[in-house]
Formats: sequence, structure tokens, C-alpha cells
Amino acid sequence: MKLILGTLLYVVLLGMFSIFQGTLNSNQNAKKRKRMPQIVTMQFLEVLVTVGYSLFLWESIYLDKDHWIIPLIIVLAFVTYSFMIIHRFCKGLGVRQEKNLTPRIGFLYRLLHVVCTPFTFFIRIPVFNETEEVTEEDIREMINTSQKGGHLEEPQKELFENVFAFDDTSVEEICTHRNEVVCLYLEDDMKIWNDIIQKNRHTFYPICQEDSDDIIGVLDTRDYFRMDIRDREQILSHAMDKPLFILENTKADDCFMEMKKRKYYFAIVIDEYGGMSGIVTLHDIVETILGEMYEEEDEEDPEEIQALGDQTYRIYGFADLEEVQNTLGISLPVDNYDTFGGYVLGCYGSIPEDGERFEVRCPNMDVFVKEMKNHRVVETIVQIKKKKEEEEHEITAGSH
Repeated sequence: MKLILGTLLYVVLLGMFSIFQGTLNSNQNAKKRKRMPQIVTMQFLEVLVTVGYSLFLWESIYLDKDHWIIPLIIVLAFVTYSFMIIHRFCKGLGVRQEKNLTPRIGFLYRLLHVVCTPFTFFIRIPVFNETEEVTEEDIREMINTSQKGGHLEEPQKELFENVFAFDDTSVEEICTHRNEVVCLYLEDDMKIWNDIIQKNRHTFYPICQEDSDDIIGVLDTRDYFRMDIRDREQILSHAMDKPLFILENTKADDCFMEMKKRKYYFAIVIDEYGGMSGIVTLHDIVETILGEMYEEEDEEDPEEIQALGDQTYRIYGFADLEEVQNTLGISLPVDNYDTFGGYVLGCYGSIPEDGERFEVRCPNMDVFVKEMKNHRVVETIVQIKKKKEEEEHEITAGSH
């Protein structure tokens, strides 16, 4: 009975002090430095309880002075493992319930801190440096811990992750592709220009000479609509801005700083050969961090990958191939293609006519292309092929 009561007291005291320490172990270094004396007090009490219980347990089972090795091993093993289990579980509980427990038990660990100060003041060694370097991985770990503990909502966590990914994202990944860019050509008359501007709801239009790779300026429709006389000469003189060119492999953060420095909202994205890859705006860059932002009249993009059941999916051509690979759980040539549409056309071997529907047999899947537009795959229905072992099993099962 004495041994049982002593063990219960040990578990209760160690658990209580571990919970106290957990509530004191904030993820914020500044707050943790402030609480360090109280953390040292809890650690001191945990050690005191553990040593006291070890001596109590040794006294309870050490009966034969000639055979002391086995009792010693039992005591060390039991105390070590019980300390690790109780301490980790209760400290984790304290960390997760910090907001709820701190107001209720704060006075208690402050009281213990005052009582133990004469025994702990000389062991309060500072372990944090004011100039301590915090890496990106440290911050990511704190964000994950906060999210798991319920202190951070999923949208907030996603926002932080987007900020970290900002300097790893290239302009090519976020720009509007050249096939979707609406351009104005010098060879067209002003009526065609006006029809294009009225039909599309854009603020800026690249102005090209012979083709879309030969851009001489950018039309600003805010100036265009203020003009009383809209002939070619007046438009080029008063409504055309000098274009800002950005290489497609430029990182999003560098592009943002360049556009901010030069006070541009709109930039032309070019490849290493000087051809236009697309366009990028400050709106695109902001969406990299905040996510897609739609105006009231905009149609939201559909989900890139939609499960239809029975290993069947609706996948749009613009879907990222690596994301398709992860979702479907099959191996795809992500190093050779960026989008699912590009991969499908690679398997097909040629470029079908716009509006054509066709089937493609790719490794691991059968693809039915529902829509082709501007020489690109728009929408597909994908059926994952069953593995040979499963087919053989079904054949065997059907024969019985």
C-alpha cells in the first residue's frame, strides 16, 4: 500500500509540474525569455520529485544487501521510462491547453516560483541570445504547432505558407500565358482596336507590330477613354506607355520589387530568346500570397481535378501535372511537362483541330478529351487503368 500511494503521489506531482512547464513553453522566444525563471522552477521541482521517488522506490525494493544490481536496474528503468511518458504527455497537454489553463493555474506556479527562488536563483542560466537567428524552418514548425494546437486557422496557415513560397515562385508560374493575352496590332485600323477594347474588360493591352513577340508599347485604356480624338497618332502619343519586360525565370518577389520601384502595374514576360511568354500584373503577384481574387462579374475557375468515382476523374488541361500525379497516386513525367494538357498532347503525338474530341491511351490511364480550344486541351475525363494483379484477381474470381 505504501508503494502504491508513493507511486500515485509521484505521478500526480510530476504530471502537474509538467503541465505547468507546458503552459510556460510559448512558441514566442520573447515570451519564453520572460518566463524562463518560472520554467527553471518547474524543472527543479520535476527533478526533485523524480529523485525523491527514486530513493523511495529503492528503499522499498532493496531488501538484500548482497543482491543490489537487479533492484538498481529495475529502479533506473522504471523511473526513466515513467518520467519520459508522464512528462511528455502532460507537457504536451499543457502546450495544447495553454490559453485555457494559464488564467486558472497562473497564480499557483507563480507561488511555487517564489517559494523555490532561494534554491533556483543560481541555476537560471540564460539560454536565449537576443540576436538568436530564427530560420524559415523554425518559423514553419511554429506555424504547424500553432495550427495543430488550434491557435491558428487553416486560412492563416495557408497565408504564411504562401509568403514563404513567394521568393521560390517564378513569374512564369503566375503570368497569363501568351495564348490568353489580348493584343492590339498596328496593322489593324482604329475601329478594330475599339471593338477589341470594348469587348474585353482589360485596362492594359500590348501593342504589337508584326506579331506578339514584337511589342512596342502598352495601351492604357484609362488614357484612351479620356481622349476626344482617337486616331492612331494621338493614341500612340498620349495613351501608349513604354513596356516593362521581365524574364520568365525571375522570382515573384524580385518582379514585385522591380515593378514597385519603377511604378508599373503591368509587365511583359519574355523568354530567354526575347519572345513573349505572357503578361503579369501586380494583381497576379498579390494573388500569389492571398489566393485567387475575383470580381463580381468574373467566373471562378473550376477545380482542376474532380473525382467522379470508380477511379474516374474530370481533369482540366491547365491542371499542374505534379498535382495530378499526387492526387491520382500514379507516376507521371513531371520533369518533361508542366500541365496535364501538355502531357496528353505529348501522348497523342500531334495537335488536333479546335473542337475535336478524341481518346488517348496513356500509361496508367485512358483519357477522353472533351474539348480542344486554341490548340490546347480544355477538359478531359480520365479513367485510371487497373493494375495487372487486380485484373488477374478479378478474372480468377469470376471463373469460380
